[in-house]
Amino acid sequence: MPHSTSLEKNSTVAKTVLNQGLWWCATRKKSAPFSVGFYLSEAFAVLLPALFEQEAVTFEAFEACLKSESQTILAQRMKALRKDPALEQRFLIGLEAEHGTIWLMAQLHWQATDEEEYICAHCVEVSELHALEEELVASNSRLMIERLREREQMAKKEADLLESQYQAQTQFLAMLSHELRSPLMGMNGLIDLIKKNHHQGKSIGEQLQVMRLTVDQLNFLINDILTFSQTQSDQIRIQNSVFNLDEMIRYLRHLTKSIASEKGLNVTVDVSVEHDCFYGDLVRTSQVLLNLLVNAIKFTEQGGVHLSVDERQSDQGTGLVVQVCDSGHGIEDEDLRYIFDPFKQLDAKGRKQYVGSGLGLAIVKTLVEVMGGDVQVRSELTVGTCFEVWLPFPHRSCDEIEVSAIGGMGKSSSFGAAHMPVETEVENPTLPECRVLIADDSMINRRVLETFLVEAGCHVDQASDGNQAWSKFQQKAYEFVFLDIQMPGLNGMQVCEKIRALKPGDCEALKGVFALTAAHTEAEEAEAGIVLDKTLFDQWLEKPVSQDKVIHLLECFSQENSDCRSPDLQTAQADSELASPSKPKQATSETTMDDCVRRAQKEMHEFSLAQVLDDALLGMTPQLITSLQEEVVELKHSLDQKDLVGLSSGLHRIKGNLMMFHVSPLLKLVKCLQQAKKQPEQRDKVDWKMLVSGVNALEKLIDRLH
Repeated sequence: MPHSTSLEKNSTVAKTVLNQGLWWCATRKKSAPFSVGFYLSEAFAVLLPALFEQEAVTFEAFEACLKSESQTILAQRMKALRKDPALEQRFLIGLEAEHGTIWLMAQLHWQATDEEEYICAHCVEVSELHALEEELVASNSRLMIERLREREQMAKKEADLLESQYQAQTQFLAMLSHELRSPLMGMNGLIDLIKKNHHQGKSIGEQLQVMRLTVDQLNFLINDILTFSQTQSDQIRIQNSVFNLDEMIRYLRHLTKSIASEKGLNVTVDVSVEHDCFYGDLVRTSQVLLNLLVNAIKFTEQGGVHLSVDERQSDQGTGLVVQVCDSGHGIEDEDLRYIFDPFKQLDAKGRKQYVGSGLGLAIVKTLVEVMGGDVQVRSELTVGTCFEVWLPFPHRSCDEIEVSAIGGMGKSSSFGAAHMPVETEVENPTLPECRVLIADDSMINRRVLETFLVEAGCHVDQASDGNQAWSKFQQKAYEFVFLDIQMPGLNGMQVCEKIRALKPGDCEALKGVFALTAAHTEAEEAEAGIVLDKTLFDQWLEKPVSQDKVIHLLECFSQENSDCRSPDLQTAQADSELASPSKPKQATSETTMDDCVRRAQKEMHEFSLAQVLDDALLGMTPQLITSLQEEVVELKHSLDQKDLVGLSSGLHRIKGNLMMFHVSPLLKLVKCLQQAKKQPEQRDKVDWKMLVSGVNALEKLIDRLH
């Protein structure tokens, strides 16, 4: 009896567990009649009370309570289980209840006997977990959407910024076109007026003075553009030296005197310093103050501009505090935020609109910060504007100043590549008797240089290649040597290396070795297999060279002035173009050889050597034409032999000749031929037919030079 009682208790517990658990079981006979049985635990009565109100709960009725997608999943899993009972079938199903969907994690089991098969499912309610998962998914989706919106907003801001920059630069280019074209057109008219007055014996001094002011204006604009370009590519070089403050101020007053006088303004100066000389970059400091002074004069209609300089000790150390104040209209507070932005032109708001590059103040801020200083601005409407610059320049002894180069301002006062010494016009140039060697594989280039030098009183020898130049240099003492970079045999670089390798006693007379190049970029020289070392030469001359430039150069070196070899003067042209090589325009499908030929033919209809050459060079036109015709014959021979090296050398010589004589229409065609020649990487891919067509067109156009 006790044993029976125990069994009854265990049976009751088992039933309780079974009824509280969520399960169902479907049975099916294996033989006819195929009756189906279905058993559902009482725990489902809480979830599906309507189902239990029916007389008999069937599998079909239970299946109807499932969500449609859950019905499909259940049928697929039951079918798969019959095929392979070993598979674990665990999946999520949803019950459509009165108060919403109930989510169950179901696990199927399959058993079979000889007569029946059983498919049972044990379920666990996971509605809360499912809801949490859905919330996580939704939250993640919202987060992704929010991030996408942020990215969209950021992309829109960047697009707006780029559009703003594009518009600013477009306005800048339009301004630049106006600022360059207007004075050039004015100068063109002045040239005609000067010719007329000169023939009539009238005074031309006033016209020449206006032309000089116009050139200064253009030079100032171009310097700003070059400086800004250097700031954008981090190529600003600071060269500190000891300089005299008073001399710098006098120099600035001299530069701004004419433009201030034109507007009837006074530029007053107040210098309150204990010392005379300071250590800093004189060139960049002058550029900063000149920009500020010119800007103040431009925006002031009445009153004047005041420049003050103080020596001050601060937490940052000893330095100079410079203030430039004007009595102009002033600047609105909202505009002060953008005052140092490049290309920014403030709205005149009914007042006179001033034209300018919009780069001056951007350059000021950049240069001051590069020198370790700071610039601030304050302004009051109808009163004026003040710019204050602090520069960390310590005082030094004036005995440390190096020999003056320009205007008595010290060796480093040449304004870098953008500020070459002014080449004054040479009338009847004469030099102390000097011996000069010219090495160039172009006969006409040698003749032009020889003409310049002989008129100046020099004795000139010529060499047609590098080997000949080296041989002649060893046989005779020359004071000056001009070397073309690309020559047969030894190139100009190799000849110069040999000269520099000599002992000082072997070339005592030598005062200068100058490079001649028709290439605009270092890449063009590299293409010819030449590795450039700019430090070998005393000066770089890019073709075409003028007589004024050559004579000025020889005068400078004849006086054994060490400043002629200063780094900035030495590479003035090379630094602006060779140090930052730009890719030449390539002849693309849009610019074909036919396009180049048509453009050259059109421009040659309006071209005349008499318009671009002086009498000396014009008299050498027959030699030029003969030289070009001979070079074309060599080009055709190279084309017949499919000799790319010979073709390249010939085009380079023709290019140098055309540059020397300013024959721009043919020069453009030759550049097209050079680009078309060097585009293919393999010789068998060169479009020889196109090159032949271009050379034939060049030959016909050369005949028009007669």
